[in-house]
Amino acid sequence: MKTDIITISTKGQVVLPIQMRRALNMEAGDHLVAYATDDAIVLKRLDMPTTVEFESWLDAVRPAMKRNEELFVELDHA
Repeated sequence: MKTDIITISTKGQVVLPIQMRRALNMEAGDHLVAYATDDAIVLKRLDMPTTVEFESWLDAVRPAMKRNEELFVELDHA
């Protein structure tokens, strides 16, 4: 993939070149996560779960969340 120089706007915004967006099949509304190191920023696409996927995940973790809540209540009253 070609390297491009981009500029940060006064609002801190950057524009990803169209060639890169097309190559990565990215479009408006996609989410990115930014990883910062001492001298670099890496952007990676963040695939957001659908509502159904998220609710399914919540259903799976709710029992553990309830157990933790009960333990905290017990510790608070100890």
